[in-house]
Amino acid sequence: INAEYMGFRFTIDHPKQIIFDCYSAISLLRSICLKFGIRILSREYFRPTLEKRTPFTEDDIMELCPIVCYTGLQCPAARSVLDHGTLAMQLGKTEVAFDAVEEAFSLFQGVGGPMNLESATCLSQLGSLMMLSGDVEEALAYFYRSLLISRRVLGVDHPFVAHVHQYLGLVCYHLKRLEQALGHFQRSYYLLRLATGYEHPEATISLANAGIMLQEMDRYAEAVVYLERAHKSVDSMSDTHPQLKRQLSQALGLSLANTGRYRDALRYQKFVCESLRAEENQDDVVAALAEAEAWLADLVSLAVDAQKSAKPLQRAPKPAAQLLYPKVKS
Repeated sequence: INAEYMGFRFTIDHPKQIIFDCYSAISLLRSICLKFGIRILSREYFRPTLEKRTPFTEDDIMELCPIVCYTGLQCPAARSVLDHGTLAMQLGKTEVAFDAVEEAFSLFQGVGGPMNLESATCLSQLGSLMMLSGDVEEALAYFYRSLLISRRVLGVDHPFVAHVHQYLGLVCYHLKRLEQALGHFQRSYYLLRLATGYEHPEATISLANAGIMLQEMDRYAEAVVYLERAHKSVDSMSDTHPQLKRQLSQALGLSLANTGRYRDALRYQKFVCESLRAEENQDDVVAALAEAEAWLADLVSLAVDAQKSAKPLQRAPKPAAQLLYPKVKS
């Protein structure tokens, strides 16, 4: 890294330190090894500092592997049909989108065979369309096919594979298969943590959904650990994700209330109400604000009753859980 260029371009004094503060050391080291074909020893690697110039030494390098460059599948007609289907899905035209994506899937398979990334993308979008239309069982089949193809084509630790695991977790949740949903969310978080780092929004969403699954399974103490970690990650993102922070605060307040920590739960729920009041001019926020204020009143009553009896209540009534949806990948 050219320090003079970085200092001029970004106006910072210690560019190397800033870079390593912004990215997870593990994901950065992994990305370097994948791009340059370096195989290193399996051990614990610490974050490089200004005093230590490299994340690993020559003794850590086991071998160098060739990097193979290839041209991806090119099918302009199928890509055009897929883009048309994606646009129709964004406009809410489910039937038109399904026909277009299914046609694109057939074209991609005819040109490149069954094992290619474009086919996996089409299957993932077909699964999303099935979820929108209410056919959850069919959506599960599409997502599993997408997972098998993407793992074969991209490898088991690719970010696209992690996103398919997220959607599989959402589908399993709708089918009331909570243990399977929890496994998919945990796998997605593990893969995204490797590929993008701990603080990436998508990794935070997977971690939060895993906490909500534990919450649905009445494992509130474990849910608090997951949700507090996710909330800490959102706090480090400044104010760029206010809705995500509000949803996490509501879920965390619920788990805290069911572990008897009513004071902490009240603090998070008050933040939810204040955040919704700031957007009260929007029509879809009025009902959410009324529900949040009602839950805040219930928390106050629970806290008062617990203080009078000097004994925490075993269970607190819980509102319906709201999972966090990842971004749709086209």
